[in-house]
Amino acid sequence: MSGAIAVQDAALRPDIALKLHSRLLVMARSPSEYYNLRWGLTNKGYRNFDIVDNLPDFIAALSRSAPDAILIASTLDAARQEEIARAAGERLAARVFSFETAAAEWTTPLGDYRPIRVDTLKGKVKQQDIPINIELELVSRCNARCSFCPIGDMARLGKTMSADTLDRTLTLARELPASLVYLCGVGEPLLYKGIAGVVHRIATEIGCPVGVNSNGQLLDGARFRQLLDAGLSMVNVSINGTSDGVYAEHMKYLDRDQVSRNLEEILRIKPEAVSLQGVVTAKNHHELPGLVEYWASRGVRVFTFNECSNKSGFLKGYDELRYTDMASLAERMAKLDTDAWISFNSCSFVVKQTGTFLCRVPLNFLSVDVCGNLLHCMHDFAGETSYGKLADFAADEVRELMLRRVNARPAICNGCNSHELDTAKVIWRGQVVVERNVFPDGAAPWEHALQALH
Repeated sequence: MSGAIAVQDAALRPDIALKLHSRLLVMARSPSEYYNLRWGLTNKGYRNFDIVDNLPDFIAALSRSAPDAILIASTLDAARQEEIARAAGERLAARVFSFETAAAEWTTPLGDYRPIRVDTLKGKVKQQDIPINIELELVSRCNARCSFCPIGDMARLGKTMSADTLDRTLTLARELPASLVYLCGVGEPLLYKGIAGVVHRIATEIGCPVGVNSNGQLLDGARFRQLLDAGLSMVNVSINGTSDGVYAEHMKYLDRDQVSRNLEEILRIKPEAVSLQGVVTAKNHHELPGLVEYWASRGVRVFTFNECSNKSGFLKGYDELRYTDMASLAERMAKLDTDAWISFNSCSFVVKQTGTFLCRVPLNFLSVDVCGNLLHCMHDFAGETSYGKLADFAADEVRELMLRRVNARPAICNGCNSHELDTAKVIWRGQVVVERNVFPDGAAPWEHALQALH
């Protein structure tokens, strides 16, 4: 292969496009493109990719293993394209695509994403460029009592979102518009009788990916098919042990055998739309490598494990639950013979760096409780940080509020220990890698929402 890279006329092959287990090698024009490319790829479902901006790194990446596809920025000049063409060689020629060719198959081109930096928050960032993710709490009821969740002490316990509140909230979500709506909150969303209708409305009226977070007890094959038909993008199932004793200690009132049967069934239906998550504690960490090995062999390709947090000070018995050797667990996971993508997040919302701690929630998340209130954080179990009903805001007011919230520090933030937890890591092909999701002087958009997995 020689000369400038020829743009592929055809779309990415079906076995390449939008698959979490596909390996991509991405050549950016410069280091400044790294974060918006990472966000764009993650947003579209990719989990295993290398982004490089120079030829030596490109060649080194090729030497590790052959990528399933190579994406090249079309903005590269002809000379750099020729260098890349020679490095790729004839063997990989059919796997090279320009960004435009790939982006044409996606709802949102990669170039539409913009980095969000701390220094741009002072009136410099365009509010409409901030991706907004909505956590929507349809119910504050749950069929489980998990050891790491203080739902029993929650002020709004036992409620269901009214039809009027739901209508008004979704209307505003469409006006924003939302980048992702995630049905989670503190309750079990499958206890909401009309959840399939809600998924359908989000998918069709708002037109954004919609995810569901569930403990899996009620998620049998029939329910899963119903949600997929309604437009569900992904479901994230919480599972926190492999033995009856450990599972029961962490997820009281659930039937482990039933959850396992449900998982087996939904994985036969659409494995790429299923991910598993867990909370790492001092009482279950020894079972988590076996959990990954078992479910990866049955089709799960995405696992997320969060270090147990104190839930902004609301969690009783936190000191007995906290596991402090996440590095050891990551090394044990890395020894598994699996091609799963495994993420260790100290907190799903936190960015840490030298001398700076910045929580992602105020900037990128709208946490809407079962009563329609906009909370500063869904960990506000007492409802002390409500900004009022989300539906009472205009879309531009919501975006202005999100910028102002970055520097806010309500009482629940003072009790939160997220700044003390380990930094996030990922595992791929037996290697533990620290996630490069932090700007030199700021925070990236929330990048770990599993969107558009189908």
